[in-house]
Amino acid sequence: MPHSTPAATSTAVDEKPVVSDENAHIVLDNKPTPESLPYWLVNVPPCEWAAECPDFLRNLPQKNIRILSTPDELYEAPNWDTVKEIVSELGLCFAKNRYG
Repeated sequence: MPHSTPAATSTAVDEKPVVSDENAHIVLDNKPTPESLPYWLVNVPPCEWAAECPDFLRNLPQKNIRILSTPDELYEAPNWDTVKEIVSELGLCFAKNRYG
């Protein structure tokens, strides 16, 4: 009776897919993208993936989830003018809160 091996089987996040040599290119072409990963796995090497979200990353505000979901290669450091503007705004907010 002939037996065929699928290119990859569904696995838990921390398991490696079962791949046959002749279909290895299929799995490589279907690598998970940052958009398809949970926020807590983006920018984490696959060898370090956990099956469940760590406790310290659960119930985060949307802003933090958005930050964690940004792939490293898409992050842009702010320029100096932007940094000065942010610091100035924070200083005004601090002064208003502190001195009314």
